[in-house]
Amino acid sequence: MEHIAKERFRHIGGSAHDREAISRPSITFMQDALRRLVHNKVGLVCAGIIVLLTLMSIFAPLVSPFDYRE
Repeated sequence: MEHIAKERFRHIGGSAHDREAISRPSITFMQDALRRLVHNKVGLVCAGIIVLLTLMSIFAPLVSPFDYRE
């Protein structure tokens, strides 16, 4: 393997403060989860189906003419 001289390289990094700076704004876990869900179309459809089924199970006794024992 060929030896590469150190003179062919140069330091392109910034100061230590610039390297340690946070490049993105801080977000919470819930904000990150919702952002990922909105960008995932299949996940969004599945979440909608789960919400629909949950609402149907909550409000079904109100609109059903039968008792849950029948």
